[in-house]
Amino acid sequence: MERHENNKMNKVLQAVLINCPHTSLRSCRFTHTSLRSCRVTHTSLRSCRVTHTSLRSCRVTHTSLRSCRVTHTSLRSCRVTHTSLRSRRFTHTSLRSRRITHTSLRSRRFTHTSLRSRRVTHTSLRSRRLTHTSLRSCRVTHTSLRSRRFTHTSLRSCRFTHTSLRSCRVTHTSLRSRRFTHTSLRSRRFTHTSLRSCRVTHTSLRSRRVTHTSLRSRRFTHTSLRSRRFTHTSLRSRRVTHTSLRSRRLKHTSLRSCRVTHTSLRSRRFTHTSLRSCRVTHTSLRSYRVTHTSLRSYRVTHTSLRSCRFTHTSLRSCRLTYACVEGVSIWRGARGAWGVYLGGGGKIRGGHCL
Repeated sequence: MERHENNKMNKVLQAVLINCPHTSLRSCRFTHTSLRSCRVTHTSLRSCRVTHTSLRSCRVTHTSLRSCRVTHTSLRSCRVTHTSLRSRRFTHTSLRSRRITHTSLRSRRFTHTSLRSRRVTHTSLRSRRLTHTSLRSCRVTHTSLRSRRFTHTSLRSCRFTHTSLRSCRVTHTSLRSRRFTHTSLRSRRFTHTSLRSCRVTHTSLRSRRVTHTSLRSRRFTHTSLRSRRFTHTSLRSRRVTHTSLRSRRLKHTSLRSCRVTHTSLRSRRFTHTSLRSCRVTHTSLRSYRVTHTSLRSYRVTHTSLRSCRFTHTSLRSCRLTYACVEGVSIWRGARGAWGVYLGGGGKIRGGHCL
């Protein structure tokens, strides 16, 4: 039985082992030593040399057309060199690590040390340089077209510099902290110390300065166009000064207290001591004065146009005086009672408020 099995295996091996040189057409030489190991040599057309020592290890060399050299030591490690057309060099040390160099067409250089770390350099077309030390860290430099410089130290930290077109400089130290500087076009300077704190300076066009110390506190200054000054000490407290166009001044000490002063156009003065108490003075157009002591008590004085005086002592008690052409005066008392006077004389009519 053992001899019968050995004879059977020898017949199989003789059928598998083949030495067959080809000298025409593709003019290749092919030798199989086993199903998992072969040697191949092409001397024309594609003119390649291939040597397989196992299914997981091969060596390939091209000397024409694509003229590449490939060497596999395992399925996870290969070396490739192109000297024409795309002229690249490729080296794999593992599936997670490779090196690539292009010297033509796109003329780039590419090196991978791992899937999470790569280095890339472009010297033409877009002419950029890119270096990755990890998936979370890269460096990029553009010297043409958009001419920018970009450096990442991590996914949460980057540095960016533009020298043309928009000509801005940006530095990120973290996702919550960045610095931004424009030197042309909008010519602004921007600095973030955190997501809740930023500083901005415009020197042209809108020419504004903004400083954020927190999401609830900011400072804002305009020196042109709208020429305003704005300062926030908290979300509930702010100060604003306009020196042109609307030329108003606004100061908030809390959400329930604000002060506003207009010196042009509507030229009004407004002061809030609380949500329930305010003072307003208009010196033009409607020119009225309003004083609130509480939601239930306020005083209003008009000196032009309608020229009326209005005083509330409570929601149910009011006094109203008209000093118009006919000299009519109206008085309203408690519970809707009212009276009409002509020229300050006797009472003409009495009744209740509608």
